[in-house]
Amino acid sequence: MASMALMILPAVAPAMARDYGVDASLIGYQISVVGAGLLTALLLVGKLSRKLGARV
Repeated sequence: MASMALMILPAVAPAMARDYGVDASLIGYQISVVGAGLLTALLLVGKLSRKLGARV
């Protein structure tokens, strides 16, 4: 559900941009922020996983 919610925005961006009167290329900022957050999370969780191990 989270992936779908994230990736539906670029798919409908042209139609929504036309309705709101903004440039459709602005959706690139949303994708870049998500990508940076994903990269940061992967870096932090990888180190945390090595530190704590596979605790259940």
